[in-house]
Amino acid sequence: MSNPPLLVIILNVFVGFVQQHSAEKTMASLRSLASPTARVVRDSEAKIIPSVQLVPGDIVILQTGDIVPADLRLIEAMNCEADEAMLTGEAMPVLKNAEAVFSPDSEKGEIGVGDRINLAYASSCITRGRAKGVVIATGMFTEIGAIAQSLADGNSRIRQPKMNKHGKVTARAKARAGALTFTDFIGNFLGVNKGSPLQRKLSQLAVSSSWPQCS
Repeated sequence: MSNPPLLVIILNVFVGFVQQHSAEKTMASLRSLASPTARVVRDSEAKIIPSVQLVPGDIVILQTGDIVPADLRLIEAMNCEADEAMLTGEAMPVLKNAEAVFSPDSEKGEIGVGDRINLAYASSCITRGRAKGVVIATGMFTEIGAIAQSLADGNSRIRQPKMNKHGKVTARAKARAGALTFTDFIGNFLGVNKGSPLQRKLSQLAVSSSWPQCS
């Protein structure tokens, strides 16, 4: 008769492999969305350069059909619409407005990605019109880059100590952050706090089944 913990572990490994494969496919899809080139204004003339050479402060020219090469703060927009479905889930293109200005709302909090109509996001597609914008973020610092980074990192992170009401970080807070980081590491190693709910449940069953039982 087969060992139940072994079956649970095998099933857990299989589920983990499937999810890892799915995550890698998602990462590959995100990378394929990146624009290989960008049309920029440098030395008072328009030129096409590889997108990897873009830096914050560059001025990028966008036209219908272009893939936005970086996150841009628009300075001009002429009937410009962008498809941002992969970021916001909205099926309809977003009409951009370079004149729009937003400030954080104390009640609603930060302005959502889909509501920032004065920005153009990397990997979104210009479906209509034309625009010009200043690069504010490139690569993994863009909104789409943050999504890719979260997929790559998973749940692995270092806990940061919290400040007290006086704005200071106490030794106790540092110790607590260190303990939580260590606990997260052990949990990730055992698989009990990493992956989907099914994968975490299978890991918990495997750990509990293999733990010595008192007779």
